[in-house]
Amino acid sequence: MRGRTIFGGLVPYGRVWCPGADQCTTLSTDRDLQFTGVRLQAGEYSMWMEPTETVWTLIFNSDAHAFHTRYDPRLDIGKVTLQKQASPSPIERLTFTIEPGPAGPGGAIVMSWETTRVSAPFTVVR
Repeated sequence: MRGRTIFGGLVPYGRVWCPGADQCTTLSTDRDLQFTGVRLQAGEYSMWMEPTETVWTLIFNSDAHAFHTRYDPRLDIGKVTLQKQASPSPIERLTFTIEPGPAGPGGAIVMSWETTRVSAPFTVVR
């Protein structure tokens, strides 16, 4: 953060954003994953986000090795509405984690930065 306002400042609301520097953040999976409304087949995808003050959207794109300024919506595989909550304390660095789910195969992709935590629950398709 380095003292900056991240969301609504460095990262403007209402525009597609590439979380990461230079190359896009990628998701690589050797199993099919089911998100709410989106099924991803095993493979690699770039991840983009569209934050607003109230609703955040995670976008999976088939161009897994895209540069952060080259978003092509024609290559979108699907969009997932993220669950948003405030972080209990400020997160200085953009952080992605994959957290296990409470039961069964799956979990959540979680992004945390500044005072925001967004997550996308998923299950592993057998």
